[in-house]
Amino acid sequence: MKPTELRIGNYVFGITDTYVDREDKIDVNVFKVALLAEDVVKLDIGFGALEGYEEKPIISRRLHELKPIPLTEEWLLKFENVSINIHGEVIVYNENSNGFEIVIFEFKHGNLYYTAGEGAKLSPPIEFLHQFQNYVYLLSGGNELKLKK
Repeated sequence: MKPTELRIGNYVFGITDTYVDREDKIDVNVFKVALLAEDVVKLDIGFGALEGYEEKPIISRRLHELKPIPLTEEWLLKFENVSINIHGEVIVYNENSNGFEIVIFEFKHGNLYYTAGEGAKLSPPIEFLHQFQNYVYLLSGGNELKLKK
């Protein structure tokens, strides 16, 4: 991963081991980026981070110590505002001041892509969760994906 690919709110894997939070509860090896500074990343971790996320910024790591989370159907379905329709399109629903906005991603050739509409050029393949999060954030005017509770 390049530092320019990450932003606050992205989910990443730690590489080496399982970490322990301030209450000594072992957590999964999934972290939420809380702060970026050059090649140092501050990570939030809380027990049950994927189910009931609680912010506990306690871990600082070098960027090279982290790895991206591969984007899978299982990960896509962890978010409350994401669904996959019968055509294999990934649909992200965002509520804004004008009502609901829909962003559609397509699976082609085994990869996920964003396209601005029929005949438009496909985005580069979206292989990792943080890339998908960044697309959704940009295309929806700053809305974040929300984990299901």
